[in-house]
Amino acid sequence: MSAAFLLFVALSTGQLINAADSGTTPGQTQNRSANQTVRLRGRIVDGNEERHRPGGAGSAANHDAVWALKTPDGKLYRIVRTRSSEAIFLDDQLRRKELVLYAHFLQENNTIEVTQIHSIRNGVENDVYYYCDICSIKAISPETCVCCQGPVKLVEKPVTDKSE
Repeated sequence: MSAAFLLFVALSTGQLINAADSGTTPGQTQNRSANQTVRLRGRIVDGNEERHRPGGAGSAANHDAVWALKTPDGKLYRIVRTRSSEAIFLDDQLRRKELVLYAHFLQENNTIEVTQIHSIRNGVENDVYYYCDICSIKAISPETCVCCQGPVKLVEKPVTDKSE
């Protein structure tokens, strides 16, 4: 299914909340429905480093990264590691891009479970996936190809409405 069709379904059923632009807080969103999808745009940062910048409490030295999405308004959303978010945890190249994450808020404040990752390149929203040129297999994380065990490459393809 195309992303545009899914967006249409989400909008028509009230399932999509643009938390980054709508002014709703994670707490307000959590009170609605557990299966609502939010669209958040920003950059991936190490949440520990963000909390420990000058003026913050403590030091961020010698720690494991806690990946979070930082929105343009400065809000941080901690990302839970799941199959759908694995690429963020494994691929530094992806973490350097401006991203749009489709996600669900969890019980913990400002914690999200990613369901889909898109990138922004030249102002255009792109589907993000990994591709094996040998086997012609798409994957959602940068692990080796499930078929030939060879390398996969990051691909960004503009999200378009396939019905046009």
